[in-house]
Amino acid sequence: MPIVLAHPIFDNQDAYRTIAKCAFESEPESALKWLPKIIDKENRESGDLSVLRKIEIEWNDSISQILFEKLSNGSLKNQSFGQILELLLARKHPGAERYAISLIEAPLPEEPNKRELTLLSAELLLTHSSNGGWNFIWPAIAEDQEFGRFLMERIASHYYSGSKMVLRNLKESEIADLFTWMSYQYPPENDPPEPEGAHTVDGLRAIKIFKGSMLGFLRNLGSPD
Repeated sequence: MPIVLAHPIFDNQDAYRTIAKCAFESEPESALKWLPKIIDKENRESGDLSVLRKIEIEWNDSISQILFEKLSNGSLKNQSFGQILELLLARKHPGAERYAISLIEAPLPEEPNKRELTLLSAELLLTHSSNGGWNFIWPAIAEDQEFGRFLMERIASHYYSGSKMVLRNLKESEIADLFTWMSYQYPPENDPPEPEGAHTVDGLRAIKIFKGSMLGFLRNLGSPD
C-alpha cells in the first residue's frame, strides 16, 4: 500500500489514479491508514503532495476528514496547505471554508509565514468558494491596503484561472466595490502601454487586464461602472 500511494507520478496520471482507486476499493482500511503518513512524508520532503492527485477519483468522507485534520493541525508547509485547502474547497467541504475564513479575521497577522497562509486562504476562497468569503475578505482588504494589493496581484497573475473565477463568485455590487478600490490603488494613468508582439502578462499589465475584465463584467450586467 505505501508503494502505491507514495510512488512518484510521471506522465500517465490516470494510471496512478486507477491504481490508487483499486487500492482503496480492495483494502480501504490500509489505504486510509497510510494516506496521512504519505501526506506527512511528502510535506516534510518537498511540500508537493502528489498523493492528492492519485486520490481525486476515489473521494469519500473518510478521505475528506483526514485531509481536513491535516489542514487544521498547523503542521503543513504553505504549498501543502494550499493544495489541501484548494481540494477541500473544490469539494465543498464546509469545515475547510470556515477554517480558511478564520485565518482572515482581524487583526491580520504580521509574521511572514502566517501572513502568507492568510493570503493563500483568501486567494483560494475567492476562486473556489461560492460566495468567495467576501464578507470577511473585503474588510481585510479595506483595512490593510498592502494585504489587498498582494492579494489582487496574485489573483490577477493567474488571469485565466483566477480572476475569471473571482468574477463568477462575486455579486455585482461586490465587483463594483472592488473595481473602485482597484482604480484608486492602481490609477489608469499608471497602466502600462500596450506592448507590440508577443509578451508576458504579469505585474501592472495583469492588473490592467483584471480591471478591464471587471468593467466589462459590470457592463454586461447592465452597470456602466
